[in-house]
Order: sequence, then structure tokens, then C-alpha cells
Amino acid sequence: MEKHSAASTQVIARYLIGRGIAPSEVFVGTGLDVDFLDAEFPVVDFAKSLRLFERGAVLANDDALGFRLGQEQDIRAFGLLSYVALASPTVAEAMVNVSRYCRAFNDAKILDVSQLNDIGTLDWHFNVSPRLARRQFVEFSTASSLAALRHYSDHHVVPVKTQFQHNRRRSIAFIEGFLGCPAEFGAAVNRLVFDQQDLKRPLTSADPHLLRALTHYGDQVLQAMRDNASKITADVENMISKRLGKSPVTMESVAHAMGMSPRTLSRKLTQENTRFSHILEDLRKTMAMNYLQDSDLLLAEIAFLLGYSSLNSFNEAFKRWTGSSPGLVRAKLRR
Repeated sequence: MEKHSAASTQVIARYLIGRGIAPSEVFVGTGLDVDFLDAEFPVVDFAKSLRLFERGAVLANDDALGFRLGQEQDIRAFGLLSYVALASPTVAEAMVNVSRYCRAFNDAKILDVSQLNDIGTLDWHFNVSPRLARRQFVEFSTASSLAALRHYSDHHVVPVKTQFQHNRRRSIAFIEGFLGCPAEFGAAVNRLVFDQQDLKRPLTSADPHLLRALTHYGDQVLQAMRDNASKITADVENMISKRLGKSPVTMESVAHAMGMSPRTLSRKLTQENTRFSHILEDLRKTMAMNYLQDSDLLLAEIAFLLGYSSLNSFNEAFKRWTGSSPGLVRAKLRR
């Protein structure tokens, strides 16, 4: 199970408890408990943090809770990786260093800075099941990171472009107001694009001696880490989600894309007590519910994105899952 440094998760929990919500209510269904708050350097399963972030937004009745709280945070409270960033000489080098050492602190988050110097692009994704909702966590980390860049560069850094993989219907104006640029939701990737002049800006927090010590430690951690193979189920879910609506999704096509035979893939899934058809069905169901609640896509568009040949096929599958039609469920979700 992928783990991460979870100080940011403590922020959400303490905020909710501070509003008078009982700890037992805050943690129910997340896999965490009140003892989590006592950890000085909390490291937990990433999935548990994602669940708490999403639950927090529901309990607070604030659809943009993650983004709202993220703006107010001092990222130095989030641990060594934050200091690696802040000790870097420039905005761009902060992003490069965070990308390099991220895996030492978060097994699940993958940053891509390969196009940063050429076109100012920072991409990121998560090596976890796409069925896990992550909107609040993504928006919290985006807002807190941008707030820190603005503070420590002594400049109001504004992205040229912002894209999020998750969908959103409400609070978009609020989010775009802080970002300073339009935000695209339901995009193919999570992406921030920066102006090259902003990337070159020096950080007032730069400290070459601290950076040398931290990167030396980070290199030792990375060298000592073993590449723990992620569960094949999560890999299959991610491969399916990339192909839905773009090409046929069969066990044969997914196995080929993963560099193995269908028989090998089937055997590995059996070892995890599941089957390809079950994974595909569960993923479609989860994605359908997310689209219905958080997007204004037409039902026919949702059917296409989920890889169904027609709206009727989607309707039949949805009724099999829920006993109701997608139109009725969407109406209930938005009351």
C-alpha cells in the first residue's frame, strides 16, 4: 500500500475537530483514528488520507475545503520535502528537486518535470487506483504550493494554464480567482504551466548549505529504498482508465500494453482474488458516479467516456449496478 508523509492530513482533521465535529465522526470510514493526531511525523497509507480529505469536505459542507485551507498553510509544517523546495535557489529548481525526492516521502505521487525547462510544464499523477477520489487533496496541495511559491519568490506567480483530471461544477470562480488563470477540469492530466520568467525567480528562502545536507540525505533514502511493486489491480485500473473512450478495452489489449500475456495477467489477478471483468465494471461504476455528480456532461458523453458503444448500453449497465437510471441518480445527487 502506497504511503506518504501526512502532515497535511492532520491539518484537515484538526480543522474539522476545531469546528466542533467529534473525532469519531471525523475519522469514521477513513481507516484513521484520533491517535493519528498525536504523531509528530505522520506517515500513513495514501488512500486513508484521500478518504479523510473527501470526508472533510462533506462534514464541513464546503465543496472547496481543500483549496480554501491550502491557501492558508505554511508548507514548512509538511516536512523535509518542503524544506528541500524552499532551500533551492529558484522556483524551477525547487520543482526539480521536489520531483527528484518526492518518492522518498510519497510512494503514490509522481511528478514530471521533463518539459519544465522547455515549455514550463509541471505534470503529476498518482500511482493509486483511479477509483479513489482525490479532488480535495489535489486542490489542497496545489493551493498550498502556489501560495508558498508566491511568498518565497516575493512575486505573485500566476500559472499560464492549469488543468485537473478531476471534475468540478461548483466553486470554479473562487478557485480561478486564486490561481489567476482559467482552470480546466476533467482534463487528461494534472498540469500547471508557468511562464519562464517566473520559473527563473530566486527564492528568498534559498540556503545552499541546508540544500546540500537535505539532498545528501534524500539520495541515501532513495538508494536504500526498494522498488516495491504496486499491486497489479491498481496498475490495471490505471491502464483501463487511460484507454476508456479512446480504444477498445479488453484483457488482451491491457495485457499487451502492460508487457505481458493475457494468461499471465489473468493469473496475477487471480492471485489478488479478482478478475479483469470485475475491475472494469467497478471502475466504470465509480467513474460514472463521479461524472454524474461533478460534471455537466451529457449522458451520451459519459457513456462514450466509459467506453460504451451506445447510451442504451450504458443505461442498462447503470441500472444493473444501482437499480435506477443515470438521469434519476444525477437528479438525486444534485438536490
